[in-house]
Amino acid sequence: MARLFLIAGHGAGDSGAVGNGYTEAERVRTLAYRIKKLGGDYVTLADTSKNWYKTAGINTLTIPKDWQILELHMDSGASSAHGGHVIIKQGYTADKYDNALAKMLKEILPGRSNMIVGRGDLANVNRAAAKGYGYRLVEFGFISNANDVKIFNSRLDEIAKGVLKSFGISVAEDEPPLPKQIPGNPVNDMLLYYRAHCQGVGWLDPVRDGQVAGTVGFSKRLEAIMIDLRKVREKYPDAKLSAKAHIQGIGWVSYDNVEHDTVIGTVGQGKRLEAIELELTGVPGKNIYAQTHLAKFGWTGYIAGGYTSGTVGIKTAVEAMRLKVAQ
Repeated sequence: MARLFLIAGHGAGDSGAVGNGYTEAERVRTLAYRIKKLGGDYVTLADTSKNWYKTAGINTLTIPKDWQILELHMDSGASSAHGGHVIIKQGYTADKYDNALAKMLKEILPGRSNMIVGRGDLANVNRAAAKGYGYRLVEFGFISNANDVKIFNSRLDEIAKGVLKSFGISVAEDEPPLPKQIPGNPVNDMLLYYRAHCQGVGWLDPVRDGQVAGTVGFSKRLEAIMIDLRKVREKYPDAKLSAKAHIQGIGWVSYDNVEHDTVIGTVGQGKRLEAIELELTGVPGKNIYAQTHLAKFGWTGYIAGGYTSGTVGIKTAVEAMRLKVAQ
């Protein structure tokens, strides 16, 4: 079983490729967090606030030589271009990890004629080779291809587990499967209240269970939201909610143990809320789902807790939100 050192590409203000309402930096970080969570102590996640290319972080990296480095990316090109592949140092022979990753990608994100490609013109490929580290860069499909993005989003867990399996790392046995993006509306069966703070309007009245918090059709950014679990806790006293919000000019901000008066976002600063991640615990068999209305794009699908709803890196405001607790 290998030890995996995981690098999420781009970041620190560099969005990477952009397409279909997503940025490369945000998507590969979502995948990286999932690989780390499923892989536990056998996975070391490199600092995701850094851009490991621009900072030349591999040059000063000190890890055991038997550890393996994987750098996560998504490609961009013509809308018809699709599929993932593995990039290694030009002149090197693919090892068992490279071959296993290529096999996994061919099954989940097919489309490339060459699943393993040698390159001599990529900085981190060369930096890792100079230090004698086992390294490969993987393009997990094209962010410019709508179907690749759909596969990436809907099969994120399968991709994360495939990465771990490629390195011989077992998935934590007690890790429950995380619900994927779901079509239509999840069936709500308990009371969840929430309210939005909107540009030029302020705090709106609370709404509940899939109702719209915010505005649609008025080009007003949603700046903050408050989520009230008190009715949920009447049935599930141990219910807890944590949140992450991506805020204009600030980036990701984490909120632990969200209460009914916790302001997720900002008030009085004129900053748009761009994305949100929610995670609900203590409610067996149920999850929290978020649907966001994005400027220029409209409504997303309902996104299960643990995933990102919204966009990062393309300066797009959330204008409204719907939330539900459901099976």
